[in-house]
Amino acid sequence: MTTKTIAIGDRGPAVEDIQRRLLFLGYQLGTSGIDGVFLEDTRQAISSFQEASGLPVTGVVDDRTWSTLVDSSFAFGDRLLYLRAPHFHGADVARLQEALNTLGFYCGEVDGIFGTWTERAVSEFQVNSALIGDGVVGAATFDALMSLHHIWGGKSDPAHSASAGGPRRRDALPADMNLELVAADDKAWRIARRVANLMQAAQEGAQVRVTRAGERPSADEDATLRIELTSTTTAIVLSGGRNLTLPIPHDFSAQASQQGFQHLATLVFDAICHL
Repeated sequence: MTTKTIAIGDRGPAVEDIQRRLLFLGYQLGTSGIDGVFLEDTRQAISSFQEASGLPVTGVVDDRTWSTLVDSSFAFGDRLLYLRAPHFHGADVARLQEALNTLGFYCGEVDGIFGTWTERAVSEFQVNSALIGDGVVGAATFDALMSLHHIWGGKSDPAHSASAGGPRRRDALPADMNLELVAADDKAWRIARRVANLMQAAQEGAQVRVTRAGERPSADEDATLRIELTSTTTAIVLSGGRNLTLPIPHDFSAQASQQGFQHLATLVFDAICHL
């Protein structure tokens, strides 16, 4: 788009592009729809978009409105995100920040701007997911985040087309979940603490306590599901009061690093959700 503003009476491909983006974002254009003619319905939609985006409400598409409209039209996963000047900004960046914050990789306030805090959070997530910690959100990082969509995504959030088939579905955690994770060794302790974070993110009402083997169990033992985590060279074994022992078929010796603990915690979380 040039520096020329687009307003009432304008028509052509640029107006059609604006209308298409407005419809994608859920703004109504009346009965005319996408016709390439900037009339009152389009002006009202632009005014509503400007108000929602914190822009001056003019009903006219200037460079700032156009830039914000384009950025808002990107769905999470549509483009490569990384630290640059000027910063990437838009709805997809806000989704990324929401996901990272929920998963425990704090990137500050969700402002839709890919700045240094967001880059650092991306790098930390990548390292904990056994990816290269370069701070660039490409296909591999997007896939890793979408595999955890059941934790950070709202139930009504649409899955992006890049995640064909969507993430695996998990049974909902009980709202009154009262769980005690007992770590039998240091490796299991590091995993158990990550599992607790995942569970509390997935179910706000969940009560999760992490203890070490030999510590005094919780006082209300009848209301608590106690699961012991034990690491071996080939598995993480879960055993609990329900007389279930679930081996996680992963070579722990190859994963026993900072990069692998988050991945193993996700596997344990899956197993507990299906107990």
